[in-house]
Amino acid sequence: MKKILLTSAALIFAAAGFAQTGGKADVTSVRELPMHMSKKSFADPNEPVIRRSAKTGTYYVPTGGLWSGFGLDGMGRGYSCYTVAPFADYTFVNMMRSPLNGKWSINGKEMEGDANGNYVGNYSPGGTFYAPELANGNDTWNFGANNVFGMRQNAAFLQGIVLTDSIWCLYPTDDHAWSLDNGQYYSNTYSFGSLGSHFLYGSGDYNTEAMETKSYAASQAYAAFTSPLYVEQFVVDGLSTTQPIAEGDTLWAYITSVDTTISKTSGVPIYTDGEEIYETLFATHVDTLDFQSVVNYQGVTYYKGKVLFYKRTVDDFGNETIEPFVIPAGRNFTVTIKGFHKPTIDLGIQGLEMPEEDHVAVNGVVQTYDFLNDQPGYVTWYTGLTMKCAFVGMFDGVDVVENGFFNNEPADINYNVLKISDDGQTCSTYKYENTDNDLGGALVGTATYWFDEMDNSNYEVEEVSGKNDISWITNTMVSTEYYERWNGYNLVAFKAQPLGGVKGRGALLRVAGKGVESDWLYVVQGDYTPEQVYEDYLANGGENAIEGITVDGASENAAIYNLNGVRVSKDTKGMLIQNGKKFINR
Repeated sequence: MKKILLTSAALIFAAAGFAQTGGKADVTSVRELPMHMSKKSFADPNEPVIRRSAKTGTYYVPTGGLWSGFGLDGMGRGYSCYTVAPFADYTFVNMMRSPLNGKWSINGKEMEGDANGNYVGNYSPGGTFYAPELANGNDTWNFGANNVFGMRQNAAFLQGIVLTDSIWCLYPTDDHAWSLDNGQYYSNTYSFGSLGSHFLYGSGDYNTEAMETKSYAASQAYAAFTSPLYVEQFVVDGLSTTQPIAEGDTLWAYITSVDTTISKTSGVPIYTDGEEIYETLFATHVDTLDFQSVVNYQGVTYYKGKVLFYKRTVDDFGNETIEPFVIPAGRNFTVTIKGFHKPTIDLGIQGLEMPEEDHVAVNGVVQTYDFLNDQPGYVTWYTGLTMKCAFVGMFDGVDVVENGFFNNEPADINYNVLKISDDGQTCSTYKYENTDNDLGGALVGTATYWFDEMDNSNYEVEEVSGKNDISWITNTMVSTEYYERWNGYNLVAFKAQPLGGVKGRGALLRVAGKGVESDWLYVVQGDYTPEQVYEDYLANGGENAIEGITVDGASENAAIYNLNGVRVSKDTKGMLIQNGKKFINR
């Protein structure tokens, strides 16, 4: 059955965004830790003005995506980059006291906000787009305004960028932001904290007068994504005095539901790993990068590098395979790394200071345990600091065009309905065979090229219900000739067996990518109609696209839906459903 992806934006990540489950039973205390200054400073003879629009109240919060940072090779863009999926709506939440008084623009062009004063953007594949700018009188803001690299180059990078890019390192907050201490500005990466090892998160003791504990876990919570996230690996930036993971040992990372602990002193909600485990990853001593670059702190030499966590499976013959995985849209979750208490683990994870305007990212958390007395320890955190961790992945996207793609197209055309000739050799736009409006295939948008450099397919066509025989469709043909001209859209056509002794047949198809599925494609041959294809789908146990709608008589004012179950206006053209019956609105 067709999955319904959540495309509404996950708004501000705050206590109200999570179920308040109360304190964990095994937590003795919740406390805040102080940070130690250990960041790289930037001198600037131009003395740029450091803007904090959270102070003036004119700013916004991007939601539903992640921040693109430097890659595993240390390369990347100097811009502050927010990464989203193509074809989906992303909300930039206006944080002004009176949001409707704000004015939106993109690269100088005025843009319209929604009914709440927010900006909603929908982006094409494989591109870089100027971030929206919010203005309130003379005060303006976009999320690139406090980019540390831009400040060093006299505001050269003061424009944020929205990306629909390929696989990259995606962080919980902007790793290109700055922080200000004693009149000087710094990169927002912290290296050292309050554990006995001087680490922020990771290996080390945390002792108080009440008890002596060891850090055994570190957690980073995430707000729900607007679109599914395809992940190849999870990466942490860290430090070690020897080697982070000894040979023969393992460090585990769990992607879980979220548990909430409320600080009794400050009332701050702290998010840690919940009981439901979605994915299990691990790293061994070979899953490290660098750890040769030297950092000296308080007379101790540390080595800086990255630890890579993978999802691994082992077959019946003992062969190990690394597998990508998908984090679904619409679900808050936590990544928790466990095993720091072991003597064979020597790893401290760095932190990223969140800009004041970032209301989506949340504090990274250290979890400790009193192993001597076998009792729970502390849940501790640093205010305004996330773990410096990244998913190596991308927000994929697929889109099947129904209509409204070309100027002067017929009002009743449906590009997602295809007719195959009786001999099976020709594919046409349904009811427009051999006319100027016949595309000869369906318009299917994809976040990346359909085929990679090795000519492997990044996308697959599949039958929606999984129950219908579509063996009569013999070939799928994809033309990427116009991919760039059509802003990420391909032409997908089919060949089939000759009709033979049957009068007609049909199939309901969709395109699947990395954790995403398109709306439906209707393929018919002979005298079969799209309506019959849909009825076949229902007969095979498919979900009724308008299930749950009560029809009281045949009211001409009843709600109208398209064949995907999406409510539409009465002016919408094409095949529609009203009062439980299908009709074509011309």
